[in-house]
Amino acid sequence: MVLKSKEKIKIRAPIVEGLFYPAAAEDLKLKIEQLLEKAPNAPAEAGLIISPHAALQYAGDVAACAFKAAARRKVKTAVIIGPQHRDHFDQIVLPESQFFQTPLGTIPVNMDLVDELLSCSTRIYCNDIPHLEEHCLEIQLPFIQTLFPRADIVPVLMASQKMDIVKLLANALKLTFEKRICSTLFIVTANITSDSSSDRPAPEPNFALDLIKRKDWQGILEGAARKEVTTCGAGGIAALLSLKSFFGSKVELLMEKSTSQVAKSRENSIHYAAIAVS
Repeated sequence: MVLKSKEKIKIRAPIVEGLFYPAAAEDLKLKIEQLLEKAPNAPAEAGLIISPHAALQYAGDVAACAFKAAARRKVKTAVIIGPQHRDHFDQIVLPESQFFQTPLGTIPVNMDLVDELLSCSTRIYCNDIPHLEEHCLEIQLPFIQTLFPRADIVPVLMASQKMDIVKLLANALKLTFEKRICSTLFIVTANITSDSSSDRPAPEPNFALDLIKRKDWQGILEGAARKEVTTCGAGGIAALLSLKSFFGSKVELLMEKSTSQVAKSRENSIHYAAIAVS
């Protein structure tokens, strides 16, 4: 990435340090290293991983398991796709910021790739405000900084799970990354079931997990429309699974757990999973 001499550098500062992960660099570094060390060994060259976006105390071990499945991949760029929780726009949002920051330092955003994605559709645009309000991508950054310290990132937010938006994102990713697959890691941050605050019982996570394992991206979207799938991040999962030429056929469920296992309460339990596609 080359910045013009008079261009003001924008840095997206962390918003959940001290809440979702340790605020001190030394503590965060140690925590991430411990989580990765304890994570079970898995085929370590996955091209796509699915990782949760909860606090490390709830799902750090699950996230570490997902990232460890890509630990030996030679990653030049990490594309992180996550849901936008506050809004429900039918657009895809990329950052204006050239760097994202955590207590471990700053990570460069590959603005050249951002520009390529922007050129794919007028429904893809740059706006820092959604990124400044959203935590889901930030949770992934310390793992990237630890395992792939030389990698840059392409942060992508989407709120809509509509078929046309998912296809739009998939097409943009294909046009931009088809010749860069070997040096790219795709990360979808998703919680397999969401917090159910309604009177309706939360769907069983096995239904969503089975669709993912079968790479049934259309079934995921149809299930979400019927509220049989409450996966927070379903659109990103569907978009990546639809790119059949990008990844092999192997889908591995590496680890799963729910908040009830940590909080000892089954009320409004959220389910997390680490999944690798290679």
